[in-house]
Amino acid sequence: MKSQKSPGKYPSLWHDHVQRLLQSVFNNLINFMISSQMCQEKKIMQKSPVIKTALPGPKARKLIEQDSTYVSLSYTRYYPLVVEKGRGLWVHDVDGNVFLDFTRG
Repeated sequence: MKSQKSPGKYPSLWHDHVQRLLQSVFNNLINFMISSQMCQEKKIMQKSPVIKTALPGPKARKLIEQDSTYVSLSYTRYYPLVVEKGRGLWVHDVDGNVFLDFTRG
């Protein structure tokens, strides 16, 4: 039968060191995740809409013209909005305007 290697002269010190190292890594990871989430929330913690251009803006107008040329008229649109992205209750258009989304379902 083979004899097992001993864990060394100071196994408890090694174990304590590894445990402290892992705890430090874990704490740093948690802090990073919390700060990252807070940064993302600050980006969307908006209090009111932001209108930067006349509506529809220049980019939106161009895309609406292209849309009317290539897309069937049976696909109705109730307002001239060209959405770039949406998050939570905010809708961002291609011109940088931000609207409160009343159409979420």
